[in-house]
Amino acid sequence: REVTAKMRAVRWLLLPTTETPVREQRTGGGVIGLVRSFALAGVKCLIWSLWAVPEAIRLAFVQEWANRLRQGLAPLEAFQQARTAIRERWPNCPHWSAFVAYGGE
Repeated sequence: REVTAKMRAVRWLLLPTTETPVREQRTGGGVIGLVRSFALAGVKCLIWSLWAVPEAIRLAFVQEWANRLRQGLAPLEAFQQARTAIRERWPNCPHWSAFVAYGGE
């Protein structure tokens, strides 16, 4: 209960890497279970990666997203712009699409 109460105050949560086997996703565990748990606990916006992303790209994404939050953008708008920035910086790399978001605010 204490964790749930504290999570209600969390506006957004960033989980920059995930290496969950596909079989866990089918049983409700893994990423899907994690997202559901945070959503039920009250987290408004959750951002994570669907697969392990090279460190340079992961760090660039987090920096892009944080910079846009500091500029006053909403978390999802900052997320979309950060993904676009990564896609433009590494045009032949599919890792920009690893980052996904759930929720809003």
